[in-house]
Amino acid sequence: MGSTARTVASGGRHQSAANRIFGLWLEEGGERRIEYSRKAIEELRAHVIRNSTHSGRVEVGALLFGTRLGEVYRILAIRIIPCEYAFGPAFRLTARDEAGLQRMITDSGLQPETRDLQILGICVVRSRMGPQPTDEDRRIAQLFFPEGSLILAVLRPSRAGDFYVHFNVRTEKSALWMPLNPPLELERGPIPLPRFEPREAAPAQRAAGAVPASGNAVRRKGRFRGLLATVSMLLAAAGTSAFLYLKMQEYGVVAKPAAPVAIEATPLKSASLHVNQLQAGEVEISWIPPFDSALPVVLRIQDASGAAEITPNAQALNKGIFHYLPNGALDRVELRIGHPGQWVTRESVVLRPTLSK
Repeated sequence: MGSTARTVASGGRHQSAANRIFGLWLEEGGERRIEYSRKAIEELRAHVIRNSTHSGRVEVGALLFGTRLGEVYRILAIRIIPCEYAFGPAFRLTARDEAGLQRMITDSGLQPETRDLQILGICVVRSRMGPQPTDEDRRIAQLFFPEGSLILAVLRPSRAGDFYVHFNVRTEKSALWMPLNPPLELERGPIPLPRFEPREAAPAQRAAGAVPASGNAVRRKGRFRGLLATVSMLLAAAGTSAFLYLKMQEYGVVAKPAAPVAIEATPLKSASLHVNQLQAGEVEISWIPPFDSALPVVLRIQDASGAAEITPNAQALNKGIFHYLPNGALDRVELRIGHPGQWVTRESVVLRPTLSK
């Protein structure tokens, strides 16, 4: 299947604004590009953890909302599909679940967060089976979205809470699902997630005293107290050692460590370049503005009349938004930030002429 594309949602202070807001997946040997909101992914991960039990995790289905232009997808919101789990932990919908999903799709056009977005596809979080879509996944996709391009993403969580994402796509020209490579590894991001707490017994059971503490529970409590005492002693010893080491440095017994070397900021790898089709043939080009406003920004736009290099005005540079009316079909947009040979960002979006109408 090839290597795994790995994204690390690091909270380092030198991380670019684009990487903090969006993650990026690029198709291996192709031109498909999928951007995803890190906040939306972390909200989905938190939902999966909250619905975990001692016996494992239930499968979770969700709708992917966002924008699409050509082969560029941007996932901006994820909404959980309600499920009664009448057939166990698997994500299988009953007739009542299907009616609820239909209402959810209809109401999405009225909700402020999703009314300006389109449904890009479906994702299913499961840990019991392989990365391929199941018959139920394909049935739901065909029932509610029988035509058009659609993403079907299978997310497999690890014990550490990471996600392994396997993208599948159905195009306008084919009803077959095609797996995309490479798979994507999503590590846990900087957004704090709730700690796992096992579900408690029902209130009626607690009131009736029907949940007595077992011998194993008592032994576990004793082992926990012993472990806590050991950790406390180790922390106290470490604190004492640190104090003595500082005093030895103060009196010259131990040399003080050299001053840390300043680390230069990591270059901006992705500006989250995006092209959105507007009315009357106009397009909106958006990106994350660079930290250094002194850096030159150039847009190289290629349409039916050829290629043109444009320097946006100050207002467009501050907002990271530029409107452009192409001459005929739009073919390619490239964003350059920095100086020739010393680019901070050089990012492009390739568009299909037939999709630019």
